Amino acid sequence: MLYWVYRGIVKTVSLLPYSLVLAIGRMLGVLYYLLIKKQVNLARDAICRHLMVSREKAGEITKAMCRNIGMTFMEILYMPALNPANIRRFVKLEREDLLREAIAEKKGVVMLAIHMDNWEWLGAALSLYGYP
Repeated sequence: MLYWVYRGIVKTVSLLPYSLVLAIGRMLGVLYYLLIKKQVNLARDAICRHLMVSREKAGEITKAMCRNIGMTFMEILYMPALNPANIRRFVKLEREDLLREAIAEKKGVVMLAIHMDNWEWLGAALSLYGYP
């Protein structure tokens, strides 16, 4: 039963405009920020200590991180909406010429991505761009 609820949510999210998906994600992030006070306090304290910023600034950074987590969560649910016709709108491969050259050598390619924004889409994007 839970599986079908999840599939229904994914299907619904996939039908939404991307801007609405992000807006819902931001709202979920703020809700997350309000509900997980223990983790928020830990994050804020770590940011104060390691970035040497004020408690207020660390609070702003922590809230922004929570909004980003909410948007990332919604983007993961939105992945079934990605297709070859729209992927270039969402994911831009920089220096694609280097990727093509490396693949042409037929030795295999290892890619490195930073854990930022919707990096989870990289595998789907490569496939939708037509790479093996």
